[in-house]
Amino acid sequence: MCSSDLTDSAGGQLFVSDPVSNGIWSSDLDISTLVDGDIEIFATAEDSDGNIQSALHTIQLDTVSPVPTLTTPISGNNFVGASEQPSVPIRGTGEPGSVIEVVVSDGVTDIPVTTVVRSDGTWTTVINMNPLNDGPAVVTVTETDIAGNTGESIEHTFEIDTVAPVITITTPIEDDDIVNQFEQEATFIRGTGEPGSTIRVTISDSQNSLSSTVLVSPAGTWRSEERRVGKECRSRWS
Repeated sequence: MCSSDLTDSAGGQLFVSDPVSNGIWSSDLDISTLVDGDIEIFATAEDSDGNIQSALHTIQLDTVSPVPTLTTPISGNNFVGASEQPSVPIRGTGEPGSVIEVVVSDGVTDIPVTTVVRSDGTWTTVINMNPLNDGPAVVTVTETDIAGNTGESIEHTFEIDTVAPVITITTPIEDDDIVNQFEQEATFIRGTGEPGSTIRVTISDSQNSLSSTVLVSPAGTWRSEERRVGKECRSRWS
């Protein structure tokens, strides 16, 4: 006969006694009443002659589902452009040793990858998103810890945009494409573009150049006021 005593870190105990058959004994125990943490298993065997032998072994009880995190925004601004699409890093945190499953989807195509959480609690994977279409995409992260517990998935939506913006310049400049002595100190350059895009304006002659940047307004228009102050230009959108 072999007797087993299981004790958790809070002092909770389970006791069971099982017969030995051909030198082997086994117990199927419901240990759901014990708390997570170290569990000490103390087994004692006694043969028919009254000889007693004991053994002690410690196991870990872990029933808590892991909670991963995902570092956002994706690609720094939540937009993946054409130059970034072949190699997009996805990062986050989790329990060391856990397996992280990352799935990126545009609603038509799924790209699954797996990685392991490092000892410092961080994880990173790099995904080629070329197979995905432009538009909204969703990254889903699921973590399974070393005990086999799988936590709830987390999701984050970002945008894939690989199409170069279309820009226009309103002409003629200064109504006649001629900048006179009065207009030279404050020349306005206007046009249209993709809202939120950055426009870089450069004006040059055979010897010098002036450059400035301006954002496209929510209405899709931009205006750069090339005002000469030394060699500087000042710009704005409207």
